[in-house]
Amino acid sequence: MKRFLLVGLLSVWLAACTQGQSDSSKDTSLARQDSPTVTKEDTAENSSIANSPAEGSPAASSPLEDKANGPDASVEPSLEAKTNNAKLSAPEVQKLLAIDQNNYKGIDVKIVVPTYVPTGFKVSDLKIEDHQTFGPSYRVIYQNDNDGTCFEIFAASGGAGAGAEEFELVTVNSKALGTVDVGFTQFHSVTNQPRIGLKNDVEEGIIPSDQGYSFWSPSGLSAECDAIEFQEAAKIVESLDYLNP
Repeated sequence: MKRFLLVGLLSVWLAACTQGQSDSSKDTSLARQDSPTVTKEDTAENSSIANSPAEGSPAASSPLEDKANGPDASVEPSLEAKTNNAKLSAPEVQKLLAIDQNNYKGIDVKIVVPTYVPTGFKVSDLKIEDHQTFGPSYRVIYQNDNDGTCFEIFAASGGAGAGAEEFELVTVNSKALGTVDVGFTQFHSVTNQPRIGLKNDVEEGIIPSDQGYSFWSPSGLSAECDAIEFQEAAKIVESLDYLNP
């Protein structure tokens, strides 16, 4: 009798356990059905939204964009910087700029000066003329008292002589004159001494005007000074720039 009673109780307990497991499985299945399925596309979209800038905030720029938006290296130097580099005094600059339109012919005069002057050189003479026939002209002479060398920058509205002969040439890119040839001859036909100048003697500036520009070392055909180093002459011509562009 006891045996049958135990068997009956065991059967009831097993049935209860089976029913509990069935209910638990149903709950789990329902929970899985209620949960949304997350796809790769959903993950990528959420990542894109999270990394995008908030509305109204500036977009981040790339390193290349930052470099492109940086300081402009080609900013035009100031008049003061050009004056200092040319080793010109304030009165000398005023005299040069005064001939622009304030001349007999009433023409524009674009002043070109060197913005590289070798150490030891200073302005030894500044000559300005206003010829009724040929128009205005100026000549700036630099001299080094330590070694007796000199050079000059000359600009005129008329002719300025013949070109140079038998030059050893080097091509430079001048800010004011563009691409020009600077030449050296060991024996000049007039002075029979070393001489440096522009191959064409007179060069036009990149800004259209009536002026033609020359560079010579030594200055003039009867100068009591010597030619500078050819490499230094090329640097000076390359540095030529406008005081009044």
